[in-house]
Amino acid sequence: MLKTQALTKKFGGLTAVSDFDMELKDREILGIIGPNGAGKTTAFNLISGFLKPTEGSVVFKEEEITGLKPLSKGLKVSVLVQPVAISVTRTV
Repeated sequence: MLKTQALTKKFGGLTAVSDFDMELKDREILGIIGPNGAGKTTAFNLISGFLKPTEGSVVFKEEEITGLKPLSKGLKVSVLVQPVAISVTRTV
């Protein structure tokens, strides 16, 4: 259903995502974990079309969507970012 192949994003001399491969089948849930700066957000932005990859491809339902802008052609691929807030009134 959703597949990336050799997805790479470079910002000048910095490689944020390198050869990212994944395949997500229908009704599957995938979590991507890693430390700060590992490229998780960049990978999501590449898949959803907010960023254009330097190399590689994104395929959704057997249609090449690499570099397409979000919501183009009626594709429903997007990223929902969880807001992070610190509560100064609560304790752990």
